[in-house]
Amino acid sequence: MSLKGFFIRFTVAYVVLLAAITVTLGLFDIDAGSAGSIGALAAAVTWSSFSFARINNRSFDREEKRYAVLGMVGINIVVQVLGISVLVAAEPNRIAPGAMLFGILFAALAHGVLIWFFVGLAEKQFAQQAKTIGR
Repeated sequence: MSLKGFFIRFTVAYVVLLAAITVTLGLFDIDAGSAGSIGALAAAVTWSSFSFARINNRSFDREEKRYAVLGMVGINIVVQVLGISVLVAAEPNRIAPGAMLFGILFAALAHGVLIWFFVGLAEKQFAQQAKTIGR
């Protein structure tokens, strides 16, 4: 799998999981909030990273890992900005632009750490599975 295929897989998984969590919790009048976003992000990162390793029969090399993490952070920011744009369109004066920018940057930093952690976790899972199977 190429990095392009990896990013497509991650984006689709992240958006579908985010929508599914939001809709499911919304049916019960529960606000998904950050917990839903973080859960979707962690699952999408782990699944796509493990899939990359399984398909390529190896984990990311150092350069690929850097691109993968930065790419997922970028995709995450785009998804956040699109989500916030919907909220701002519905209620234009609800969020101050400075606060919105700070929130996006803070979330990007926090999610970047989360993404890096779960990429490493998927690599360790793959290494353990490969060791068990004897690859």
